[in-house]
Amino acid sequence: MFPIKLFYTSNMPIILVTALISNMYFFSKVLAKKYRGNVIIDFVGVWQDIDSGHNSIPVSGLAYYLSPPRGFNEL
Repeated sequence: MFPIKLFYTSNMPIILVTALISNMYFFSKVLAKKYRGNVIIDFVGVWQDIDSGHNSIPVSGLAYYLSPPRGFNEL
């Protein structure tokens, strides 16, 4: 018998990273609407409205680089 040591990770880090990114998206979107054109806020994220302003997508900044690709063309 050979002992195999497996690397165990729980699902808690995945939940925490998802919550962190969700909060970053929320605050980035709120700050981008209130302080449009600010250099620091633009570094965090610039959002573009689609569907008559109800949906927004990040087009630059940290929020853009943390967002997953939305389709095969963006991949």
